[in-house]
Amino acid sequence: RGVVAARERTMGLPEPRAWVVLVVGIFLGRLSVSVTHPTTCLSPSWSPIAAGDARIYYKPNESTPGLPQPPTKPGEGFKFEDARGSYERVEYPGGEYVNLVYTRAGHKRSGDIHKCAQVNTVVVGEALLTQVMKDGGETQTKLRGGDHVVIPPHVPHLYEFTKDTLMTESWTHREPDADRAQCEFEAWFHKKLRARIDARSTVRDG
Repeated sequence: RGVVAARERTMGLPEPRAWVVLVVGIFLGRLSVSVTHPTTCLSPSWSPIAAGDARIYYKPNESTPGLPQPPTKPGEGFKFEDARGSYERVEYPGGEYVNLVYTRAGHKRSGDIHKCAQVNTVVVGEALLTQVMKDGGETQTKLRGGDHVVIPPHVPHLYEFTKDTLMTESWTHREPDADRAQCEFEAWFHKKLRARIDARSTVRDG
């Protein structure tokens, strides 16, 4: 046994304790990414609440109440179109819903803030997602077909579409001990981001 141990040391094989340290280090590294990166979706640390500032709704120089979605009956959705494309809400008998958002290249959407986490999946296309952090700094993430993103609560965000894009959209509760049930749409405009959207493109057809 002494000869084998000496041979292992000579070959430079890590001791069991070293393996444990290595595995723990890798795990903590992955965890830190899931907690700090706002667009990471890794359970259980997805959509970190710490990324947003819940006080932003009470800062009139930064935000203002947004437009409500059109009223609907249970199980019925709605659809409207403008220069950017189309926006359709599909509802199901149990109250579940999903929004289908089609946007032409060169246009922008959102520029707003929500108290729930926003969940988007890009079906096809390409977009740049801008998010404003607590310190006022902006991050940009490029999204393409098949990408999934969870925008944390209270984080201002803006989508800029570089290709014709179809994506899904919904909102989910993300507070301590919440069951991640869907929450109803409620939005505030972020003045700085909303100003980047051409107001003429938001005028609804008809």
